[in-house]
Amino acid sequence: MPRKKTAEKNDVVANWKDKLPTCFGSENHRFAGNALEENDAFELLAELRKEGIAWRDVRTGIKEFLASQGNGTKQMEKQMDRVKKHFRPWLS
Repeated sequence: MPRKKTAEKNDVVANWKDKLPTCFGSENHRFAGNALEENDAFELLAELRKEGIAWRDVRTGIKEFLASQGNGTKQMEKQMDRVKKHFRPWLS
């Protein structure tokens, strides 16, 4: 039975990470830069809270996503500041 729990947790982690691109601009990678992206970010936050995903995991996943999109350190820091303002108060 523990294996099933691990598999379910891995599915949840993969699921929220798959939703990250909808929270960022496709060209500028700005977090919640327009109403659609902001709504997607809000929905993602609700899912993260429901599933009990920790801030440290979210932070790591978003940094990985931004790096995979070719963002430099300065752009990543700027967007992580935006993410932190929106998500950090709500995640443990």
